[in-house]
Amino acid sequence: MSKYANPGSANIRMPWFVYWLKYKPRLRQLEKIQIEEGDVVFLGDSITEWNDWQAAFPEIRAHNFGIAGDTSFGVLSRLQQITSGAEPSQLFLLIGTNDMFTFRRVSLEELLSNIESIIKKINTVFPKTNIYVQSVMPRQAKFAEAIKELNQHIEIIAEQLNVTYIDLWGIMDDGSGRLRRDYTRDSLHLNKRGKRKWIDFIQAFVASSKQ
Repeated sequence: MSKYANPGSANIRMPWFVYWLKYKPRLRQLEKIQIEEGDVVFLGDSITEWNDWQAAFPEIRAHNFGIAGDTSFGVLSRLQQITSGAEPSQLFLLIGTNDMFTFRRVSLEELLSNIESIIKKINTVFPKTNIYVQSVMPRQAKFAEAIKELNQHIEIIAEQLNVTYIDLWGIMDDGSGRLRRDYTRDSLHLNKRGKRKWIDFIQAFVASSKQ
């Protein structure tokens, strides 16, 4: 038996212990969430999951659909958890860093195709939902050029599909292509200060759901 699980695709190799102890239980948790019309959904991987969106935006009903270790393939495979409910007013997507830089790496073309498919599927079911596609944040400096290229393509996709692109690179980059040291504990995940910067930055976009 392979020591890897492949949530969403054979192209992504996730260690079995991560899948069964973390990914699968979280997936079951999310199946219980009931989205009501007008709610706001945050969708992504651990960077999204490890943020308390309801506490960050108490004036709205926020749902955290982040799963640690997730990829664009995983998000695609579990979209029905969201699309089977009522239509949210907004959906914030942040995905891609695990696809290319954490697990078995996939091609840029595969990742971009998945992101495009995620947006299109949400748009088809929920044509009134405002979709916000966030750029992948910096990691270690060695990944900088690849992430910049990825974000350039994500921005193009957002423009082509008429959804809002949110550039997080500028507020998270330390100037050398690295995630700011005071915003992180491991050059990937955000600490309390980094989360606060992110929340403050997207506040205006979230606030627009009440207008």
